[in-house]
Order: sequence, then structure tokens, then C-alpha cells
Amino acid sequence: MSREISVATNDVWSDMSKYLNGAISKNALHLFVHNGRHDVKKALGVLPVIQEMTSSITKTAEELLQSDSAEVGYG
Repeated sequence: MSREISVATNDVWSDMSKYLNGAISKNALHLFVHNGRHDVKKALGVLPVIQEMTSSITKTAEELLQSDSAEVGYG
């Protein structure tokens, strides 16, 4: 499964605009998704892999720091 955003000329943008009863144009939809407005890339699952990996590493590091401080008895 590809996680890339389709080009602006792809029919998917017209289909989505029709689905939304023309409330937003196909070009506006493409820009909205391409520019990542309102965390739409996260909602659609198209975040860059490196961003997802960084988030995972950060969470793991925070968990390790919390467990280390608990073991040493700080606080």
C-alpha cells in the first residue's frame, strides 16, 4: 500500500469533491492534504515514515528515562 499523496490531476480529488457535494474544489482538497492542514496527513495515515519513527523513538526514550529515575529512587 502506497502512502504517497496523489498528484493534483488524479481523479481521486474530483471524486472526493463530488462526495462532499462540491463544498470544496478538487484543487483545494489537494492543497489541503498536500500541505497537511489540520493534521489531515495523520488522520489519513500518510505521515512520512521518518516522522513516525522519530515519534516512536521519543516515546521509548521518555519511558526509559522514567524507569531509570524510578529505579534510582529520585523524588
